Amino acid sequence: MVSLPAMEPEKRTEVRIDHGEPGGLLVETYERVATVVDLDRERRIVTIVGQDGQKSIFKAGPEVRNFSQIQRGDRLKVELTRQYLSFVRPRDAPLPKGEDLQVSLAPQGSRPRLLVMSTSQFTGTIQSINLLRRTATVRFPDGRRQVFQVRPDVSMTRHRIGEQVVFRTTESVAVKVTRQP
Repeated sequence: MVSLPAMEPEKRTEVRIDHGEPGGLLVETYERVATVVDLDRERRIVTIVGQDGQKSIFKAGPEVRNFSQIQRGDRLKVELTRQYLSFVRPRDAPLPKGEDLQVSLAPQGSRPRLLVMSTSQFTGTIQSINLLRRTATVRFPDGRRQVFQVRPDVSMTRHRIGEQVVFRTTESVAVKVTRQP
């Protein structure tokens, strides 16, 4: 996946849960703004400096259309969003699609921009439930077991050993080039 420069980003965190339902959604968004200070057009290498003065060097792949439009002094706004979703899959419900990769490119001739989104998913099976400790042990296909603490608002008697717990991670990176005012 695409990584952000080593510069310290601004971070926003959002947690969403449905009262009484196990699992939930955690969204972490990191944003960085940097300025292009050097370009090697032949090798497609961009050197940027963040607002904190730290320098990072990147190689732009072929998915970065309109690379030729990038100039020294352009500002890059990079946003990385990670969503972590977990839920218990109801019995006999179809398993949602597990892995996906989407890339959205800038139209030819427009300002350079890129959006890459990747989703991965894995499931585990509830192996045991401890009502006194409010924990559930989940076994994963690789044999690994993990104990999860269950929130106080979730009724543990609604779920059974053998049900599946679905964990889905979606990561998106958006890069937009703008001219400095």
